[in-house]
Amino acid sequence: MKNFASWFVGKTGEDDKHRQLILDSSKSFRKRIGSLSYIMKLNEKHGLNPDKCPDFIKSNHIMLMDICIGFLRNDTTRTKGKAAWDEISSTLKILIDLTRYRYPAPIDTIQEIAIACLNENNRIELREIGFNLVLNLMNNDVNLEVLSVLFLSSIDLAQLVNEESKGKLHFMNKSSISSPPNSLDSNWVNLVRTAEKPGENVQTKSLGELEKVCGSLQKGAKDCIFFLNKALEYAIMFEGSTRVDQFRRWFIMLKQTILYLLYPGLCKCQGAMGHDWGFRDGLPPILHYVVVKWIIQIIKTPDLNPVLMDLNGEFEFVVNLIGESFKLTESYNLSCSESASACIRIYEEWMFQNCMTEEIKNNWSEVMSKLLEYPITLFDFSQDSSSRRVNLCKEFLKMLTDSKSNGFDRKILLVCALNLSIKTLETHDPNRSLQDIIDPISEFLISLLADSIELVQISWSDYTDILKNWSIKSEFIIQTWLEKMKPITSTLKERQFQQSDLLDGWLSMLQLLGDPLKFQEKVQIKWVQALHELLVMNVLIQPQISPPPNFMLDIFFITLSKLIRQGAKESQRLSLIILVTIFSNTKCREMPMQCYLQHLSLLLFLSGEKEYLWKEVLDAAPKVLEYPGMHFMIYNFLKIAKNARVHSLKFIFYIMCLPNYYGKTKLENTEGLDLTYDGLKPIIQEHLVKCVDESEIAVSALYGLTVFILEELDAGNDEISELVTHVIQNKCLSDNEDVAITALICLQALSLSFPNLSKSILDFLISKCLSDIPNSKEKVLKSVLNTIQNWLLVNNSVPCDSALLSNLFSKLSLKLSSIDSSNPLEAEISMLVSFISIYYLNFPFKGHNSTVFHSILSDEAFAENSTSRPLHYALGNSVIFTMIPHAEKAKFVLRNQFGRFCWEAFDFMVFEPSTNSEEVEKALSIMRDAKIELDIREPPPPLQDEPLLPKLIKFIADNYPECYVPEKPIEAGGEILKMIESVEKIESECHYEEKRVDRERPQFNMGRYFIANFGLIDKLVQLQPDEKFERGLGILDSLKPRESVKIGVIYVAPGQQEEKEILANSGGSLEFQEFLQNLGEVIELQDHQGNLGGLDPNGTAGKISVSYADWQYDVIFHIVPLMPTDPNDDQQVLKKRHVGNDIVHIVWSDHYRDYRQDTMLTHFNFVIIVIYPLSKGLFRIQIYRKTNSDYGPLQDGMVVPAHLLASLVRQTAIYANQQARLSKHPNWEKQTQIRRKQIQELIQRYPVQNPQKHLVYSSMF
Repeated sequence: MKNFASWFVGKTGEDDKHRQLILDSSKSFRKRIGSLSYIMKLNEKHGLNPDKCPDFIKSNHIMLMDICIGFLRNDTTRTKGKAAWDEISSTLKILIDLTRYRYPAPIDTIQEIAIACLNENNRIELREIGFNLVLNLMNNDVNLEVLSVLFLSSIDLAQLVNEESKGKLHFMNKSSISSPPNSLDSNWVNLVRTAEKPGENVQTKSLGELEKVCGSLQKGAKDCIFFLNKALEYAIMFEGSTRVDQFRRWFIMLKQTILYLLYPGLCKCQGAMGHDWGFRDGLPPILHYVVVKWIIQIIKTPDLNPVLMDLNGEFEFVVNLIGESFKLTESYNLSCSESASACIRIYEEWMFQNCMTEEIKNNWSEVMSKLLEYPITLFDFSQDSSSRRVNLCKEFLKMLTDSKSNGFDRKILLVCALNLSIKTLETHDPNRSLQDIIDPISEFLISLLADSIELVQISWSDYTDILKNWSIKSEFIIQTWLEKMKPITSTLKERQFQQSDLLDGWLSMLQLLGDPLKFQEKVQIKWVQALHELLVMNVLIQPQISPPPNFMLDIFFITLSKLIRQGAKESQRLSLIILVTIFSNTKCREMPMQCYLQHLSLLLFLSGEKEYLWKEVLDAAPKVLEYPGMHFMIYNFLKIAKNARVHSLKFIFYIMCLPNYYGKTKLENTEGLDLTYDGLKPIIQEHLVKCVDESEIAVSALYGLTVFILEELDAGNDEISELVTHVIQNKCLSDNEDVAITALICLQALSLSFPNLSKSILDFLISKCLSDIPNSKEKVLKSVLNTIQNWLLVNNSVPCDSALLSNLFSKLSLKLSSIDSSNPLEAEISMLVSFISIYYLNFPFKGHNSTVFHSILSDEAFAENSTSRPLHYALGNSVIFTMIPHAEKAKFVLRNQFGRFCWEAFDFMVFEPSTNSEEVEKALSIMRDAKIELDIREPPPPLQDEPLLPKLIKFIADNYPECYVPEKPIEAGGEILKMIESVEKIESECHYEEKRVDRERPQFNMGRYFIANFGLIDKLVQLQPDEKFERGLGILDSLKPRESVKIGVIYVAPGQQEEKEILANSGGSLEFQEFLQNLGEVIELQDHQGNLGGLDPNGTAGKISVSYADWQYDVIFHIVPLMPTDPNDDQQVLKKRHVGNDIVHIVWSDHYRDYRQDTMLTHFNFVIIVIYPLSKGLFRIQIYRKTNSDYGPLQDGMVVPAHLLASLVRQTAIYANQQARLSKHPNWEKQTQIRRKQIQELIQRYPVQNPQKHLVYSSMF
């Protein structure tokens, strides 16, 4: 704005003033230099761009230089010190700026000034100015020999020659810059030498970062690197349209001069230098680092990149120069590492086709194949294996890994990986550990091979030769191999192991690491563990889609056999598991070849001689015995089982039903003994009895012994009952609570089969268990009470004698007196006493199915549509007594924790003494002896045939004095009034909130008589019925007294594997149908009054099902084939909705492969009991469980006959259901406990306030 104003008023602008002053030769050089400095500062932003040089400078270029030279020669002596340096340095910088433009200049004069500045005795700032002048002059004419000499002399490479190489290496003579200037014109030089040092040294700023890499440097070395850096930077700092051409010209000049001295093997020299000049034996790493940084900077500069990346030009030189970075010598330092690291980073750019010309991209594969040869030298560990080299190798491997992930050519990567692996293997000293790099190389190599299987042809032997040497000692390599094999194996499973390149690659990968027998012990174990995880946990765990046995055996049999015989102990164990799993989990229509079976039996026989393999041999036994012709191994397995009882049960469970099945058939064996199947019985029995004493397996052994007892009993062996009384019975007193509870459960399972033992078992439970088991063992005592209850009720046709019952009540009474009222046992004992008193000798009800456990009549239906409301009373704290209105009958509804019971009485005789029979008196005497307090009232004497009213009044006066008003003579009206008042007072006391219905009271007459006859008036407490109370009764009636259980039943047809196929079944085999009929009672849903488990009685869930009920459980089976199949629903949601919510599934599988636990996915299923039909009425049991709870009687691996199958499966399913509930809900309560609490809550919430005895009776009128 100021200049514009000056122009507007006709004045000259500031810039023009300075230009005029510069052109005025009459002015001093100092003033003209000052104005010139002003003008040049305005032009600083244009740098070295000749296209933007001002016209003033172009037209006066020579004159401006003369002004600078004249000032230096004439006016510099007028100032001293710092002022002299400022003026002189400013003038020299102007001269540098003027010489940058390629215009005519007094080269000789400027050359002299440059020489004066470059003198090695000058300060570095002045030498820098001289070097810049040389660079500018060379830019005008790079062929001037003097300038070339000055250039090379300034970059004194001899300063970096080590002591050993001095005199052997030749560089430019620096005499031209070593001697002081003789010309008087150079007095200005002397002035600046004496000036004060102006701030931080420019060299320090330039080399600060570099010294962090190479460490401290001597002055000469610093100067050399400083000027080399300046020269390289100068070559790329041009701007404008000629920038690329100028760089190309400078790069050629640098190759012929300084780069030749650095890399004589890569460049051609200029005429001034000899062919023996330069670093012939390798240049100092710091110089190479400087050059490499410069080269990489150019490669990343888009407009200059094509100059270096020209295949027919400088590309070969650049690649060779970068390749030098990977040649790390024994004495390399941090600068070497930094050079190599920088080159790896530019390689990474190239791998992703960055910083490349189109020409190179078109020849990319060929170029990259050549480029990747250079870094291989990094992996030469013959000289050293330092952490720096290792880290560089890791960096290069990471770059290769990243490029692999981004689709880099696998062929090129495979060749590179092979070459670097070979280099490492050849140069690595086996006596020195180098796992830090061997493991990453192996990881990359294995990963690359795994990912390239279907992409390129691989020469597997080349890579196996390498990896087999490294895997011997490395667990990491084994783990890497496993991780890469998993996805390949999963893909093969999906493709069902069909012949393909992937299968061939998988087989090659299995052999990639070499012979596992040559591995170190830890590594060998790791390899076998990896194979176990790969095959057993990934392939064979899903038998439906695993390959045929012979296919797997062809691949693994020899290797696994060798490991079983010669491997480490853990390797032998795991190898045996893998081999047996291949045999068993791949069972299908194709049997293993006989040669494999024979060899397997030999391996098992030999393995049986090794104690540490006994468990695996016995675990394998049941699986092996399923194959035809393998029973000759039974006796050998029994010998092993005798010495390894803890691991033997699964094998014993498999064979314990075979003696009765095969009978007197001869059992072949390897020892030539004359042995039959029937002869195995005592051996099995003895073994099971001994196993019961092994605490670790006692629970399973007890269940197994129970099944064995049932099997023997069915075979007619009556002596087997001794096992019940001598083994199982004694275990009920075990100190181990789990064992004691299991023994008691086994007794319950045996109760139906041994009615003749009822008395002795009950006597033992009452006399020993109740007496000897301390109260602290609450769970055991609860199980004892449950077992007593079971034996009393299931054998109700054989009544116990009075002494036994008397003893029971006595023991229970003692127990009650020894425990606190808050103890849960108190409720259990009370419940047992009440339950027995109701159901003993009455369950199931005569003429009724056990499904109906309590009355299903509503109060309204029972009252036969009477309009009167029933009366509700509390009888104690856990019974609600309801009187139903009826004119001719006494009707009552009794609600307690065991259910809802409707009673009616008619044609009974009031106070008939003969009703007190001998049987009743006997029962009452037993209870009296048991010290249970009962209020037993003798009936009054019978009435004589006399007028009824006087006798009735006398009866009331004798028996119910609280209701009697003495008879008085009526003498006057006042007495009558008093009697009326007395009656009204009684009526007012009997009044309560509910309106009295006087007209309907006769409907309770018969009920009143009945209650009075039983003496219950004093024990009833009237309840206030209202809407909430009635709603509470409805909730109570909906709570069933027995445990409601629902169990899913699934049928799997041959060949079915998927959930949708299985759910779509609408039928099953004949054996399955027979099993269903034996599982329970076939019921019609619409008529069934018991537990339906959510099944719709209207037919949407089918018309029929199977139900089972006893005194404790009400079970409904959700049978999938009996439910309607929706042809339009592949998921069969209706079926899945029921069976998917069941805790326990019973699966009948006619498929030739094992049922998969995850076949039917559900969040609620915890237990699966699978039944596999074997030959001629035998069935193998498989149990999957998600909890650690023990239950039985059936155990995983058992083989049972058809006649025991349904009952044992049902019992096991019920127990499993209860245990799963308890594990999921530890505070789970029985239905009887819930009903008891509900009744107590109703009684406590709705009593009549301030009850009196006579009010109860008056409420019935």
